[in-house]
Amino acid sequence: MNIENVFSNDQENPTFEKPVINSRNGQVILGSKNLVYKLSPQLTVLQKRSIGPVSQGVGQTSVNVFVKGLVINKGDSSLILCSTVAQGSCQVLSVDDLSEVKTPYLPSMVSNDPSPNVLFLGSGVGNKTVLYIASWYTLRYGVADTEYLSNSILMLSSRNPQTLKLTTTSSGVQTSIYTRESNETEAHLKFIHGFSYGNFVYFISRFYDKESRITRLCKSNPTIDTLVDFPVVCGKNDHSIVQGADFDEKTGNLYMVFRKMRGEEGRRGLVSSVVCKYRMSDVERQFNLAVNDCHQGKGQLGPYYIHQKVPCPKASAKVDDPYCSKVPGGFASIEGLQPIFSRSIISLNDVYLSSIAVIAQKGSTAVIVSSADGVLRKYIKSGSIVKEVDQMRINDIKEGVGMSVSPDKKSVYVVTNSELLKISISHCERSTTCQDCVSTSDPVCGWCNMDSRCTEKGNCRGSMITPPWLSAAMKESCAKMADLQPPLLNYENISRNQHQHQISFKLSDVSLSNGSNSIHCAFTAMSVTARTPASVDNDVITCLLPSNSSLELKPKGTDHHDLEVEFHVGGRAFVKRSVPVFDCTVHKTCTDCRKSLFNCSWHYQTHTCSALTVVSLKPSVDPGTTSYDSCPRVEIPASKNADIIVHSGDSLGLVVKLVNMKAGQTDELWCRFRYLDKTETVPGKEESGTLTCDKVQFEYSQEKSNVDATFEVLWGPKKFPLDMYNNTTVQIYKCKYMVTNCGLCLTMDTKYNCGWCNLTNQCTRNKECPDQWLDRDDTCPNPKILRFEPSMGPVMGRTNITVSGINLGKDYVDIKGGVKVAGVNCMVHPDHFESSQGFKCLTDKVDAPLNGTITVEVDHLYNTTSDSIFSFVIPNVNLMIPQKGPLSGGTTLTIFGSHMNAGTLTTVDIAGSPCKVTQMTTEKLMCMTSSSVNGLGEKDVEVDFSGYKRLLISKFAYEKDPEISYIYRNHSIASGGVMVQICGKRLDMVQKKKLFLEGHEDLAVDCKEKPTQLGCLLCPTPQLPLSQGERISPDQPRIVHYGLLLDNVLTWKNLSHAPTFSPLYYYPDPVLEKLSNSADFVKGKSLVIKGSSLSTVQPYHELRVTVGSDPCTSIQVSPANITCIPPEAPEGLRHGKARVQVQVGNFHEDVGYLTYSEADNHSHTDKPIAMGIILGVVIPMIAIIALLTICIIRRQRKNKQPEGAIPELLKDHEADEEEEIGMNSMTIKAEMNGQIANGDSAPYISELLAGIEDEAVRQSVSDFLIPRSKLSVGDLIGKGSYGSTSQGQYKNSKGADSEEQNEVVAIKSLQGCSTDKETIDNFLKQCAVLKDLQHPNILVMSGVCLSSSEPPLIILPNLQRGDLKNYIKDSSKNLALVDLLEIAQQVCDAMTYLEGIHVVHGNLAARNCLVADDKVVKISDYSIAPLYSGDFYLSNDNISITRWWAPEILDIEKGATPAFNHKTDCWSFGIVLWELMTRGVTPYPDVETDNLKKHLTGGHRLKKPRQCPEAIYLLMLKCWTDVPSDRPTFSEITEEIKQFTSTEESSDVSQPLQTKIEPGGSEEYLGVMG
Repeated sequence: MNIENVFSNDQENPTFEKPVINSRNGQVILGSKNLVYKLSPQLTVLQKRSIGPVSQGVGQTSVNVFVKGLVINKGDSSLILCSTVAQGSCQVLSVDDLSEVKTPYLPSMVSNDPSPNVLFLGSGVGNKTVLYIASWYTLRYGVADTEYLSNSILMLSSRNPQTLKLTTTSSGVQTSIYTRESNETEAHLKFIHGFSYGNFVYFISRFYDKESRITRLCKSNPTIDTLVDFPVVCGKNDHSIVQGADFDEKTGNLYMVFRKMRGEEGRRGLVSSVVCKYRMSDVERQFNLAVNDCHQGKGQLGPYYIHQKVPCPKASAKVDDPYCSKVPGGFASIEGLQPIFSRSIISLNDVYLSSIAVIAQKGSTAVIVSSADGVLRKYIKSGSIVKEVDQMRINDIKEGVGMSVSPDKKSVYVVTNSELLKISISHCERSTTCQDCVSTSDPVCGWCNMDSRCTEKGNCRGSMITPPWLSAAMKESCAKMADLQPPLLNYENISRNQHQHQISFKLSDVSLSNGSNSIHCAFTAMSVTARTPASVDNDVITCLLPSNSSLELKPKGTDHHDLEVEFHVGGRAFVKRSVPVFDCTVHKTCTDCRKSLFNCSWHYQTHTCSALTVVSLKPSVDPGTTSYDSCPRVEIPASKNADIIVHSGDSLGLVVKLVNMKAGQTDELWCRFRYLDKTETVPGKEESGTLTCDKVQFEYSQEKSNVDATFEVLWGPKKFPLDMYNNTTVQIYKCKYMVTNCGLCLTMDTKYNCGWCNLTNQCTRNKECPDQWLDRDDTCPNPKILRFEPSMGPVMGRTNITVSGINLGKDYVDIKGGVKVAGVNCMVHPDHFESSQGFKCLTDKVDAPLNGTITVEVDHLYNTTSDSIFSFVIPNVNLMIPQKGPLSGGTTLTIFGSHMNAGTLTTVDIAGSPCKVTQMTTEKLMCMTSSSVNGLGEKDVEVDFSGYKRLLISKFAYEKDPEISYIYRNHSIASGGVMVQICGKRLDMVQKKKLFLEGHEDLAVDCKEKPTQLGCLLCPTPQLPLSQGERISPDQPRIVHYGLLLDNVLTWKNLSHAPTFSPLYYYPDPVLEKLSNSADFVKGKSLVIKGSSLSTVQPYHELRVTVGSDPCTSIQVSPANITCIPPEAPEGLRHGKARVQVQVGNFHEDVGYLTYSEADNHSHTDKPIAMGIILGVVIPMIAIIALLTICIIRRQRKNKQPEGAIPELLKDHEADEEEEIGMNSMTIKAEMNGQIANGDSAPYISELLAGIEDEAVRQSVSDFLIPRSKLSVGDLIGKGSYGSTSQGQYKNSKGADSEEQNEVVAIKSLQGCSTDKETIDNFLKQCAVLKDLQHPNILVMSGVCLSSSEPPLIILPNLQRGDLKNYIKDSSKNLALVDLLEIAQQVCDAMTYLEGIHVVHGNLAARNCLVADDKVVKISDYSIAPLYSGDFYLSNDNISITRWWAPEILDIEKGATPAFNHKTDCWSFGIVLWELMTRGVTPYPDVETDNLKKHLTGGHRLKKPRQCPEAIYLLMLKCWTDVPSDRPTFSEITEEIKQFTSTEESSDVSQPLQTKIEPGGSEEYLGVMG
């Protein structure tokens, strides 16, 4: 079951009553407080009628009006409405128009309390349709305005449905029954249900909440003379309090819900509930027996609230119709003495059932019951078996209202305290596979083979498969592929003639009937699918494999993959199975070959691996090896060459062990070393299994710390390499480049034999230092503290200070006792001492706040003092928000105070439950709560600053975890973005609210709160992750499970697996056709957009169509098209055209242009006048312009080039005129660009534009292209990795009628970029987005100029101040910390904008940010990076660009394009932030670019800049997280930076925001330094 639609209004307490459904059109009539609604079947409002509040009289207040009952009379299309107006009145309205009153209010027909009455239509006196009303005491007011009960309202009555007047019997008696007068103040009789059966009408009621009654009246004489009343009970434990009832007309069975209290508990105590079925033929027989007995003088009259209890008098004469006639002798109502009894069919303990709906189905009955605990349960009754098949949680179900059933019997309407829900009662679809379906043992569900879905038998169409439907009740077996031949495929066998090979199989448990021409096989490999026909012969199905061109089966990157084989019948997938495809030839070593899971054999003489089934060499010539242990290989003995190292310039002879060598393999052996661009191959000599390589001199000239040389052993004349037991390398090193300071040099591994040369100030070997060489036993001079953190701690001490520097001692004992902070001892931790580079020490306690520097004494010889001060402070806490959260934790608390970031051991405790600190600044601390260890309730919150404890005045309250009541909307399109409404309790206290698809938690999307009385979330569905080539269809949606991330609450992470909720159904995106070129606006005419898969667009998907910038209204959707009324004068017109866009969720598509012609607004008589103007004025003007142009051209050819003209080197072939190229009725301007053979680039541009299928995108790109003749290239103003930038002029016109003016621009030539068609095509499509960028911190491109012979030119606005890197490096500029953070804020704002429109930068760095005159920073060079391949980035000239890259894209291969994305941009932003804090230092100054990947994957990161606040450095580290999905979004980064730019102080008290940041050198940020 799932919620199809929801209706709610803006009333605080709407008091909805049970709706009635118009069986003619499915419309819903719903009553609420003071209102009556007519709703569509989808619960959209069609009409609303006000019925209150009403005034009680002059000077009195108005009172609310409540609906008492609604009945639709199909006979005259009327609606009978009863309400609390005028002591309980009814009126008749038109059901087609609620404003039309057919019969005005008739008072005193129903009771006037807010509870509903029972009303229904049935046959009555004279076999005419009558309205039956069952009511009870009404409320009246005495002299003292006290309420009392009055019997002035009829208990039972029969009325004319048109006039509402009482009907009369044939003897003239009015059909009405009163209760006896009572002095009680609470109604003791409540009617639950009423219905017709046979010649009688029946009413179900509850008496005093103690027992239940069933009352009968004869249709032809519904007076007290035919009234018979019985008590009714259910089950062996006599459950006697009826809660709800429903009568199944089809089977003649009455179903009733009862409850029974245990002991004296109230309704919210322990209860049990049962459902009983009563066969009305048996009930009628019991009623008749009571009447017969009473006529014989047996039994009694009653019940007492109608008639005094007295024995039945014996009838004085024979009665012809004893059940419907007045019996002689003065008979009144008869009371049955023995209760009507039935055994329960459903029994539930500790559940309070409140209502029931019964739906007869073919061969079974669906029983839907609701309960006070907020669960809707569905049972199937088949024969004597009743089985619960589904549950759904719906909190706040309104008691005593009941459910309504839709005309198609597929849905029920449920009323809650604030909403009306339409709920589909289908449940079979919860099972998504055949095995899941048939294993449920469900009495009505089964697997439909043809449709591949779990459904009821009646919904399964016939097919070519026998049986077409597999019963879950019978646990029938699902179809499978059996006897698959071959069981696996050898690619070596099939590679040459793949299409001639075949697979065959049989179908188990099913058979195929006629129609074998509608069967085929679908083969899917590596996300590509190809199909081939299938044939059947004696139950064996055979399919040829697809051809090599249609499906590549060769495994990639491994020796096998799975080929998925699907058997399709009638165009639908029926069964599938995977077949392994393996290829032994991919293995290039014996070890890999023999470790294969497949039967691969290694042939050492040919150095190849192949499957044994295709071995062509004879065993005697090349027997192959039988296991990888017997492979010939090289091993490095553990005792020798454990670390193979050699200093550059030295020679080395390598000794290795040879194992399992074959005959002839040791005759010729060589040792080969490869490093940098060198290859050294020397002979080797084998003796007794040991190979000795001739000595090789290893040397390199580059300024690198070390170079790794690969090592191989080759054998035989063809020099085949032997397997290596492990990859062996020779490390070639240079002491002087390995480290750059004395301390690290003297602590290097002894194997390097390096020491410090004071004479040259370098790390060298002794023989290279003529004097003042220090070895490992010496102490380095000149210690220096570079940085320390934190810069403050509590006065109680116990702050762990991390100090970084150089030459700070080789061992911990060198500085033991020699560290002081503000003159106070700081104890050094031996386990946290890092030789020479730094240490941690623990501060002592001080008596009062204190400031001072850090001093270090090294080996009692040398001293150093820090530049910055450390402060001992007294932290304080003031305020905490929020003050409540879920029991499971996950709430982020923000605690405000002063000196909140003091110390390093700050913890937060909530009555024994830790709150993990996540962020600290001077003024606030943030932490995340854990689950409560002490249950619910308010708890004390204590902050411990390294032993200095502070208790907050306010407490934190742990409350119950949020509950999910129901979920509305479970359909989405593949692009996602469709809103799912999730309602429940206590959702408002959750901070993190995200919805994710199972298996894709990293792609979770944020939900937002919807302000409703119940409390709901609106969650956009995530985009459905589809593998390449994967498809979904409208009739076979993808069923996906999902969950919610609600702080730390785990209950709902598997939300859709809960029995009360269903998964998401993903349907394909709409497929829209482009508008024709002749799509013109006509006033009053609908715009029609044709397409397919439109049936998947649901009404609640919020389909939007825009024309220009304005909405297209009155949208209607059909399976084949979308229609709407376009605006008459939309914003955004361009050249008389308005772009038409369609949006559904995240799906967004341009479908073309709608043409708005000026001529459309004029009469046809204006056209001859316009034509006369054209002929008389325009044509002569064109002729004059043509003559002037010819004269100017001739004059220019005679004259020399004017001064300042474009040099020939920079000029394209100048165009004398612009040529217009017609394409699809669109004019495209093309210029003669570059010195190509025919002097015309127009065909090149034409070809590029023709590759853009989308006309709207093509038009947009065409507008962005700038003719080369409109550009003048001037002086070179900059040159970078991506090309050169020159100042130039762009001859541009600001409007269609304005003159061209020269605009100063910057022209960037993209030299070295890829110019293949695919790359340029992708770039042009991206330009369609880039041209419309609008953000103050983005340098928007003015256009692009393309040529077939020159690199692309990008035209940009000219900025005066240049790039950001040089701007911040300028020492003449006084830049404070706040200035740099504001720059970071601008960059981040721009990146947030790009992230929001899915544009990846790919090249973010300070050098690519420009500074305008007003100090506004604008990012540039976005979307250019993908134009360049790996060859470009790996060249020596450009590899430095990769210093801004994330580690996951550093493994780029030549010819490939880096996979830039928003998370790699996040990493780059962290580098930009570091550049800002260091004022332009190039990142990783101490790491060779070649070693950057190893450096980063080893966990190393850039050092914290000296004057950088701790929180900003922590933000950098977040950007540099290894797992890309863990990096923050730019919107999250923006919020963190705003905490600094919007406050007066940074997180570091010693670094106020106004502190000037001085430019530094790269040596300050070396990991090692001299």
